[in-house]
Amino acid sequence: MDKSPSSEGAAAAAEAVAKAKAEQTLNGLNGQIIAMRSVLTRLLQDVVQADTALNSHQSMQMLEANEFLTLSALHAQTQAETSAMKLEEVALATGLDPLTGLPNRVLFLDRLEHAIQVAKRGSTRLAVLFVDLDNFKQINDDLGHAVGDEVLQMAASCLTDAVRAVDTVSRHGGDEFLVLLAGVTMSSDAVAVAEKIGVALAACAGLQWPARAGAPAMRLNASIGISIYPDHGMDSATLIEHADTAMYRVKRGEVGGYVVHGEPMSADYKQVFNMSSKAELKTQHSQHQSLMVDMQLRHQILQEANERLVLAALSAQELQAAAEQALRRQSEFLNDVKNELRNPSAPIRIATSMLGRRRTDEPLLPLAQAMVEKRTEALARVVGVVTGVVTGVVTGVVTGVVKGAVTGPVTEAIAGVVKGNLWKANPDRRRTTPSRFKPVDLRRVIDIALTSYAPELKRRSQRMELRLPDDNLMMSGEAVHLIQALSNLLSNASKYTRNQGVITLEVKATPRDLILTVSDNGIGISSAILSKVFDPFVQDTHAIGFNGVGMGIGLTAVREVIEAHRGSVEARSAGEGQGSQFIVTLPRLTAV
Repeated sequence: MDKSPSSEGAAAAAEAVAKAKAEQTLNGLNGQIIAMRSVLTRLLQDVVQADTALNSHQSMQMLEANEFLTLSALHAQTQAETSAMKLEEVALATGLDPLTGLPNRVLFLDRLEHAIQVAKRGSTRLAVLFVDLDNFKQINDDLGHAVGDEVLQMAASCLTDAVRAVDTVSRHGGDEFLVLLAGVTMSSDAVAVAEKIGVALAACAGLQWPARAGAPAMRLNASIGISIYPDHGMDSATLIEHADTAMYRVKRGEVGGYVVHGEPMSADYKQVFNMSSKAELKTQHSQHQSLMVDMQLRHQILQEANERLVLAALSAQELQAAAEQALRRQSEFLNDVKNELRNPSAPIRIATSMLGRRRTDEPLLPLAQAMVEKRTEALARVVGVVTGVVTGVVTGVVTGVVKGAVTGPVTEAIAGVVKGNLWKANPDRRRTTPSRFKPVDLRRVIDIALTSYAPELKRRSQRMELRLPDDNLMMSGEAVHLIQALSNLLSNASKYTRNQGVITLEVKATPRDLILTVSDNGIGISSAILSKVFDPFVQDTHAIGFNGVGMGIGLTAVREVIEAHRGSVEARSAGEGQGSQFIVTLPRLTAV
């Protein structure tokens, strides 16, 4: 049957009304979606601002600590370098002949090589004089070796007085001496010095060794050979060899004197000596005596200064080593703090990822908001505690190392600082006193800790077994710190348990106490470390590098929190590979 026009109009009107309602519903849903996206955007911005503020605070602390340690290291390095320079001077001073105090053969060769290089660059000359005392063997035989040693010392002094301060006199060996004359213009300059040396030797012997009864007066003559650079050689070995050869030419004449390599022999020293007056010799002797006293005094002062420098160098090296060790530990500690502080933000990332994956028409926003707010509050409290630890450790250790207050190992110093600052570092510590405690349901604490750590257990495919009694589990304390302590125990059990492992959390109630036990079938604890497992930075040998690196203060924080709640915590293990147990005993709110 055909429809009437009126029925068709009613159907069209009904369809239009339904369409309008559908569009209105769709617009409402779109508005809700836009509002939820706006809330999520503000939430992500708040999270980014919180992370940025946290990183900025940590960066400032790390920068201040690094600047302090860097200045300490630079100060120690400067002292070490200064001491090293002084030690080089000491080492140079040891290159002296023990009898005469003159430079020995090694030091003379070093100076000669340097003088040759300078003369080569400046196109100048230098001279080497080979001096040998005549009849020295007869002095040893007639008067003894003790007198011979005195004669050598006297000859060394006379030779030093006869040359300039820029020249070098060295004992070559026995009764032989080498003289380096720098800045010689011609061979006649070296000849003049050789004549002066002959006069000086004769004068010293005549004044200090007068004629004895039955013995002739002592006279010192010397045979001197002279070689000139670059006329007679271009290297130190050739110059010394030619001077030695010239000296033996004089020696064979048995009258003393000097000769330049390749030239005729000179007159003997007797003629030169007779031209010198006795008054001049007495003046030279007086000057020589005064110089000897000054040299002995300077030598004594130098020796005392060298001893002090050696002690200062050793102290600087010890200080530098301690500062470097403290710097390494501080860098490792701050890196660990950075890694550890990332963990409490995991629930925030999980909540935001859940909002992105699930349907938008489900009521997830209140749940995600509650989770984010809860973990943000916990994160702020954890950062307050750990920040105090970082500040206390860095300040205490660096100050102790720099000022010398840390006398024991650096690890013990850090442990003492952490133990004294870990609990006190909480900026809201007034609420951790027993008078501020509130009733806390341990079931609620366990539930929150397990919920926050469930993703980590799932990631490692680990199974959690929970055993709770039906009793009342109320106690007096602060829930946030108890949650953090239990989270640390769960983190420790999960970290040192292999994948597919089993972790058990069991609670037993006694009339007065609540006994909470966290057990695992992980790598266990060796007997040597078991008694120290709650100390800061203590880690078993076989646990190093297992599932990453931690701060090393997690169990220390557990002990501090539990003891602040008037409880106790104990670690047990049968050994490596046998798993571990951590038993926490806390007083109940009311005795049953």
